Amino acid sequence: MFKIAGEDWLTSQEVVDNIGGDFSLKRLEYLRSIKLVPPPMKVGHGDGTKGYYPPYVVELIRHSERDHKVGKKSYPDIIIARGDEIETIEIKYKRDQKSYLTEREIRKQLGRSLISGKQPEEIIKQAGATKLTLEDITKEMNELKQQLKSLFSDSEDMSMVKLSRIKQKISKIENLEAKKDSLNQVSHYIRALGGQVAGARLARRE
Repeated sequence: MFKIAGEDWLTSQEVVDNIGGDFSLKRLEYLRSIKLVPPPMKVGHGDGTKGYYPPYVVELIRHSERDHKVGKKSYPDIIIARGDEIETIEIKYKRDQKSYLTEREIRKQLGRSLISGKQPEEIIKQAGATKLTLEDITKEMNELKQQLKSLFSDSEDMSMVKLSRIKQKISKIENLEAKKDSLNQVSHYIRALGGQVAGARLARRE
């Protein structure tokens, strides 16, 4: 296991062992190929690169295997039935992946700053830079919620076109919430790592 975004992520073999039964690496590879689960996130170690899956993907696999065996459902049918769950997991997965990569880059740059003696403040600022601010995201989310209220106001009109528009706006709100969470996590990493660098510099002076 490997800690990412505060959770224990599993290698492919650990996923197989966790699911148990006749579940295999070949089955896991098939589920990836049909996009029921996302590909593992690649992480470099001293002994090479390994791929990891988050625990919520493991839960999705467990539920899907139960539907396949007990419910006698095909995997394409499971993808359709669990479409919303799969979409939510994809958003969370991308958010966690981005947060991990951002944290890794900040740590790398701050490590270099300690060796070189350069001040880390600008490095932290650049690593946490983003075009969207929390204020921008909150404003856009509120506007989308108002638009949703307008769409729901006419309860008699539930045409497919209207339902599609409602689903699109809900999806946009979920994406914005993921971005907001990601920005909050990046801010947390910046504060925490900035404090670590300050402490390391103080220790070196002493």
